[in-house]
Amino acid sequence: MRKLLGKIAVFAVNVIVFVCLLGCVELYYRFWGHEVAANYPTGLWQTFQPYVMVTTAPGKYRQFSNQFTHQSFPSSVKTNSLGFNDRREFSLTSRYAKAPNEKIVLFTGGSAAWGVGATGTDKTVAARMEYYLNESQKTYKYSVINLAMSSWIAFQEFIGLQLWGHEFAPPDWVVVMDGFNDAGVGCGFSQGPGNPLYFATMRSYINGYLLSTQRPVFYRGWLENELIKHSKAYRIITGRQYVPDDQIFDQTSSESNPTRRQIIPTKVGQSREVLKFYIEAERALLKLFPDAHYILSTQPVVNQ
Repeated sequence: MRKLLGKIAVFAVNVIVFVCLLGCVELYYRFWGHEVAANYPTGLWQTFQPYVMVTTAPGKYRQFSNQFTHQSFPSSVKTNSLGFNDRREFSLTSRYAKAPNEKIVLFTGGSAAWGVGATGTDKTVAARMEYYLNESQKTYKYSVINLAMSSWIAFQEFIGLQLWGHEFAPPDWVVVMDGFNDAGVGCGFSQGPGNPLYFATMRSYINGYLLSTQRPVFYRGWLENELIKHSKAYRIITGRQYVPDDQIFDQTSSESNPTRRQIIPTKVGQSREVLKFYIEAERALLKLFPDAHYILSTQPVVNQ
């Protein structure tokens, strides 16, 4: 009995020492440790939205980096609550009170139009357009509404204008600056015709967790998932279901972020479908506001 009590005492002392060591490590990092600040508010720099699927994560963007020169530039960009780089809040149901001499310009596009790289919300393409339109004449007051969104393809722009553009209807002008994302997302990122950026990643998580099990869980480790897959007893006792993993990655990509390497294998011939889907989206844009003037242009990029 004494030997047993002695062993228990030794075990208890070791546990206490181990816990104390862990506590010391935690205390050290709490007072003197520095966490690496994330460049973006979320893992995908985006947040989930109905109908358009994603918008840019709302908040302040204090710097942008040039991936070619590795230079960083301070920024004072602050989005509205939906992630649009505009000083106004947008509504699905209210209507904007237009002044008698006011001209409304709805502006949309991808990341360049949204304002990636701008040192402030007043330095975006939309803001500078508004500035020069008002500086060049005094007859009208031009208001340029920035409905552009990072990563959006043309069909998402169409839906965005349908959802939030009607608050400012009828617009006098609709200016569209796109095309690059439609080709890049479908072909360069291999997400398939008609799919938005990171669709492969979002589909695998939604299908794997939400649409493949009756009681989806938020947290599950790889080990438990494998145990559920192979152990019938564990499945019966816990009532849990296996979460399938259908992720496919581009093995030739040098991207460090796995979500930027996850793909839906897309054949070269499908580029014709990508182009056709883009053109149909542009046609849909033109039908949204029949009385407005339109400018359809491309997004400027490096090595255009």
